[in-house]
Amino acid sequence: MSKRYLWRWTQRVAAALVAALLSAHPLLPAEEPAAPLSYDSKGKRDPFVALVRDGKIVGVPAGGQTRVSTDLPVLVGILWDPGGRSLALLNEQEVAVGDTIDDFLVAEIRRDAVVLMRGGEPVVLEISFEEPSAPEEPSGAKGGESW
Repeated sequence: MSKRYLWRWTQRVAAALVAALLSAHPLLPAEEPAAPLSYDSKGKRDPFVALVRDGKIVGVPAGGQTRVSTDLPVLVGILWDPGGRSLALLNEQEVAVGDTIDDFLVAEIRRDAVVLMRGGEPVVLEISFEEPSAPEEPSGAKGGESW
């Protein structure tokens, strides 16, 4: 072994020993225990309760713990098939044309809406899509250009 290799090895071992001794030294300040977590739920909704229950939207108005509801099913999403086998997700339930949910009959599933029938009256639930914005051109050099 060369003297240089032996010297580097000795330095590494010494550094490791010093680090080990310092980490277990009784005079070093001990870490303070973490403060217990707390949550003040007054005036807030329970985060573990579903937002949609029994086809109704659950919410907490500013004044208290009142249930806010609507008599329409909640349209969550549409899986549209141009071949006619489209599905919609209403109140966490998959439905197709001809299915019923609550007292509604699914009459039509469109790319952006579901048409329900109740008592001979059509009810249209629409879903909106945000158009992706065009990416902004970065300032400065563009691909293929030189500096």
